Amino acid sequence: MLPRKLRVHKAVFAEVLKKGLSFHSPHIVLRGIKKDDITPSTFSVTVPKKVAILSVDRNLLRRRAISSVEGFIPEIKKGVSAVFLFKTGSLGLSFDQIKKEITALLKQSGLIL
Repeated sequence: MLPRKLRVHKAVFAEVLKKGLSFHSPHIVLRGIKKDDITPSTFSVTVPKKVAILSVDRNLLRRRAISSVEGFIPEIKKGVSAVFLFKTGSLGLSFDQIKKEITALLKQSGLIL
């Protein structure tokens, strides 16, 4: 689980979804917005009910995504709020597949090199 200071707040979450830049992979969408260069970057993972009806499955995808992001926190640029949204059809993804897609999205967005 991400520490509270690294999670996107409710007010910022809506702003990221409305104004944030989008980056797509086959099963995940990354939406992000630049705040400043001082504060640590914040993250959120959303798995809609359309992707997985059972909360157990949604939580599994969410935990796997958060675990993937935690490995990159030292490398990620500061001052960014990012939201990962799972697309329909991502229910059967393994941890390695999720990690590959999140790595590709972070590189594509320029958050890591």
